[in-house]
Amino acid sequence: MRILVLCQDIADYSIIKQVLEHNGHEVVVVDNTEIAWDFLDGGQTRLAILDWPVKDRGTKGLIERIRSAKFASSTYIIVIANKGQDSEIAAVMKAGANDYLPRPISPQELKVRVGLGERILALEQDLSKTRDEFEHHGVYDGLTGLMNSRAFYKYAHGELERARRISSSISLIAIDIDNFKAINKQYGRNIGDEVIKAVAESICEKNRPYDEVGRWSGDEFMVILPGVVGNDAEKIAERILNGVRTVDVAAGEGQHVDVQVSAGIASVYRVSASIELLDLLIQQADEALSRAKRAGGNQVQVTLS
Repeated sequence: MRILVLCQDIADYSIIKQVLEHNGHEVVVVDNTEIAWDFLDGGQTRLAILDWPVKDRGTKGLIERIRSAKFASSTYIIVIANKGQDSEIAAVMKAGANDYLPRPISPQELKVRVGLGERILALEQDLSKTRDEFEHHGVYDGLTGLMNSRAFYKYAHGELERARRISSSISLIAIDIDNFKAINKQYGRNIGDEVIKAVAESICEKNRPYDEVGRWSGDEFMVILPGVVGNDAEKIAERILNGVRTVDVAAGEGQHVDVQVSAGIASVYRVSASIELLDLLIQQADEALSRAKRAGGNQVQVTLS
């Protein structure tokens, strides 16, 4: 691990450098707070050992500067303080240090304090990673990587409000895999999952870059189309259906799954201020989708408002 050491005492510096390098750390030694700040501000280390006080601007000001900065990762600060000086140690901790290293410096204690800092930083990194994963799963579907239904609903509501402000049009496409239950029954759920992923990828490839796709539920998807109605929305849906027809999912032993989808479109030529309009669009798109299914599937049905 790379460790910053701000120390002006030659004896202390020698002990710290020798112990840390012996334990496999890279030691960067500086002799004033401005250089230390530049190093930390550049994100070149997350652990610093600082003398208290130093002769220039002072360690206290440097720590306060670090704590007020919005670094992407936290900085673990160990301050060298005189052993037995309770007031000095209290000042060190109040300034924002994580730990202190008593002087005269004991090599064993130095190893312990640095080891504790490493463990805490590693724990913070693991927690941050876990939090990011939770946030990701709160928005995106784990199987397809598309927005989940809750996130898509929120996004679509925002698009609807934007269309209302500018008196624009909007369409919603509901897409469902034909005979998906039969696919699951014949080939198993693992192949069914592969079909869902392949269809999701095909939908994303065939829609416009600024249209958003979400996995609504099971094998159903939703696509929001800002500024599109009628024939234009139907053309996009037909392009999606044509793309899905080329999807090739291997099912083992030379078998391939024949994948087709149906689509239902709900369109509004001019969005009004209706708060319940999104729910109405979803209902109308689903009704159009059901008509497409009843008509034999592998086709598009449209509802206009």
